[in-house]
Amino acid sequence: MKKILLTIHIPIALGLLGTGYAAYLNPVTCGIIALAGYLFPVFLALSILSLAIATLTYKRQLVIPVVALLVAYQPVTLYIPYNKTQDTPEEAITIMTYNTHSWGTGSTAATTPEDADGGRKVMRYIANSKADIVCLQESQTCGNMGLLADSILTPHYKYRDTARHTNDAQLCILSKYPITRKQHIDYPSKANSSAAFWIDINGKEIIVINNHLESTGLSIEERNQFSDMIHGKNDTIKDISKNIFSKLLDATRIRVPQAKAIATFIRSHHNDNNTTPIIVCGDFNDIPHSYVHHTIADNLTDCYQATATGPGFSFSKYGMRVRIDNVLCTTDITPYNFRTDQTITTSDHYPIIGKLLLPR
Repeated sequence: MKKILLTIHIPIALGLLGTGYAAYLNPVTCGIIALAGYLFPVFLALSILSLAIATLTYKRQLVIPVVALLVAYQPVTLYIPYNKTQDTPEEAITIMTYNTHSWGTGSTAATTPEDADGGRKVMRYIANSKADIVCLQESQTCGNMGLLADSILTPHYKYRDTARHTNDAQLCILSKYPITRKQHIDYPSKANSSAAFWIDINGKEIIVINNHLESTGLSIEERNQFSDMIHGKNDTIKDISKNIFSKLLDATRIRVPQAKAIATFIRSHHNDNNTTPIIVCGDFNDIPHSYVHHTIADNLTDCYQATATGPGFSFSKYGMRVRIDNVLCTTDITPYNFRTDQTITTSDHYPIIGKLLLPR
């Protein structure tokens, strides 16, 4: 029995560490194994079970799950952080990132009365949030939605700017402070983009980078198949999973040069010679335990990990419960009380909102 339990504890411990630190594996060179981070929640749950079994059976074997959990402290707290609520300084600004899914319509056309109702709901939510800066993805501000934005958002946000139009999406930034200039961050993409916006906050210049990285490329049918697979409702799991993970890998490989371009921009604008504070927002379309997130977040503070509690899934559709939306900042900025707001369900994403204290 001891030997049998040992052969259970050790693989689980190795799986926890392997999936937890999969973010160091470049999917371009490592292939499908680089997606191991998606299995981290499974091995975290198994590790807790392993801990319980060792406690109830052979306590000497406790050393295996305990050591594994201690070594995996960083990826564990990245996935499910625990932080106490903080007292926020009055001078801190509020920032939000939100993929609105075309203002909750899922379509760039947005011409029906139902579309207008969804747009009003999202825009009123943003206006009532009292956020000082809002980074939006998939948020067209032209046509009918532009007219709604003019009437609902403009009274609250004097400054509004957009980045490159794509096939389906547009980046938009709302600010209560002057936006002085912007710059696109060039990288290869089918239909996505990133852009940096310079904002003057009471005489202090900061850079806010709004991102919408390459999507998974899964069709609605494939997402529904994935949901069925997760819930054990499909008889062709092997074929479906092979197709889905192949598409996930292809999309992740496309995001790698995008992430590197963003990281290069950050390093060139925040270094020993240039100390402009930088905030990075947006939909990365990748999980925290990914090479893409690790590349962008290198030497930055993950505001959710540093201040929030719980997994904070920002996307929870089709059986996929993941946090793919982010707010990061340079270490000279202090984050406070970030959270995923799951009270607004109009989009297929939830907004992430919190406060930032800028350096003086």
